[in-house]
Amino acid sequence: MNMKCSDVQLTDLPDEILQMIFKKLTNIEVLYSLLDVNKRLHSLANDSFFTEHLTFLVHSVNEILPNIHSKIKWLNLEPLSMRDILSATDYPNLHGLTLLHIERETDLCLFADCAFKNLITKLIITMNEYDSSKQRLDLTSIVCDEIFSIFVNLIYLKIQSSHEWYCNTIERLSFDHSSPTFASSTLTELYVTLRDFTDLLYLLDGRLNQLRTLHVMAIYFLVDSSESIRKDELVNLKTFSLTSRSVIFRYEKTLVPLLHRMTHLEKLFLNVCIERETLHGSFIDGNNLKNNIVNYMPRLNKFVFSIHSNVIHSNSLLNIPSNDDIQHTFKDLKDYQVVSYIHYFPKDKMIQCHIYSSPYSMDSLYRLTNSFPGGLLESVHNVYLFDEKPFEHEFFIRIVQAFPYLKTLLIENYSPQNCKECLQSNENDQNFEMIKYPYLNLLILHGSHKDYLEQNLDNNKTCLLNDINLYVHYGTLQTVTHNFIRSLTRINCEKITFINDIRKSNIPEHFHDYFSRIETL
Repeated sequence: MNMKCSDVQLTDLPDEILQMIFKKLTNIEVLYSLLDVNKRLHSLANDSFFTEHLTFLVHSVNEILPNIHSKIKWLNLEPLSMRDILSATDYPNLHGLTLLHIERETDLCLFADCAFKNLITKLIITMNEYDSSKQRLDLTSIVCDEIFSIFVNLIYLKIQSSHEWYCNTIERLSFDHSSPTFASSTLTELYVTLRDFTDLLYLLDGRLNQLRTLHVMAIYFLVDSSESIRKDELVNLKTFSLTSRSVIFRYEKTLVPLLHRMTHLEKLFLNVCIERETLHGSFIDGNNLKNNIVNYMPRLNKFVFSIHSNVIHSNSLLNIPSNDDIQHTFKDLKDYQVVSYIHYFPKDKMIQCHIYSSPYSMDSLYRLTNSFPGGLLESVHNVYLFDEKPFEHEFFIRIVQAFPYLKTLLIENYSPQNCKECLQSNENDQNFEMIKYPYLNLLILHGSHKDYLEQNLDNNKTCLLNDINLYVHYGTLQTVTHNFIRSLTRINCEKITFINDIRKSNIPEHFHDYFSRIETL
């Protein structure tokens, strides 16, 4: 059949197809390219999908804002464009802001005289981790004081860390240095990273008396030493999420009393590791959760948890509960499906019990060992592996199968792999399974044997598919790559865009030939 080529123009396509195409672009690209081109494209670009939520560049201000300023409901602002955008026009329907890399002195003060400041009900903020004032430990505390003094009708606040695993000191809210005085009777939802448990008690001392949803990452979990902090019942709090980066000691004296104040809680999310002082205290199991938490929350309808409990043991393991014993303790919690396993650390003389709810909907799992049973956990994007026993290639296969959307992988294991030679002899086997990370973008190997760097850089074993930020000791990287000339690791090294531990004075001239994606230092 003969077909004649037709000259199809963009405007020949129906509106539905054009909208599908335009939605592949950023909103600013659509507006900058299509406004005032013709009546039809101008009308399509003015759709609320493209005008309500915008990230502006400086060059786009004068061309776009006069046409759409009354339609804008949310702005994403960076320091370079912030002053121009705020002074360009009024924003009568603006209710939300995202402030990226802010510096208190140069950024927040710009909003003090804005006519729309009382319209802002939602705010997302990230600190400038490269700010020259980053040594000020109280910077986030000062920012919080200013936020609540400027945006007096705020109902939603998220102070977002640059990355969950590497939260800069200035990104943590602490009451230890400047004793922030902020308070709000309008805020109902808060996401924040705190320095330690005592800061959480200060946050819940009544200053945010309408808070209904609180999501907290606590970097440390130090024992409460502030008896003077108000500890009233938190009757308005409906949702509470706590992730602790460090081990919790004196669980019954710290975390349990805090949870007992949340009598009206409906949703609870816990991702914690608890140190049990003696075997008499035993593991955190179903009986413990029922007696210490669930029974105190009659309105609780959702409880998602990942709880590690560690017990130091003597030479005798006769009194250690089995995994079947742990499962039996959940018999009275019929609404909860729970995965559990027990792992032994002979060097540290420690036994660890890990229990987590299924399905599991939090985005991180910590301290996974070789005993991790696998499964499918699609919500988990961040995984921390920890063990005395080496992680072999088969274990990493289990990890990528369990976490198909894995973005961050942290490995802490100083034991060399046992099966390296056997693995190398099997690499030509058609049944050999290569590890592929389709979404991984952060790999943290500070606390691991060099074998785990080799495991992830050897292109016969692992395929890295995205841009990778790599945290590793420079000497280990130099060894594994044979001083940056090894062919077997070159392909994966070309995917690396950032390495934390490199200095211009350290690296040889051919370094950038090997790591071609890393910008010149």
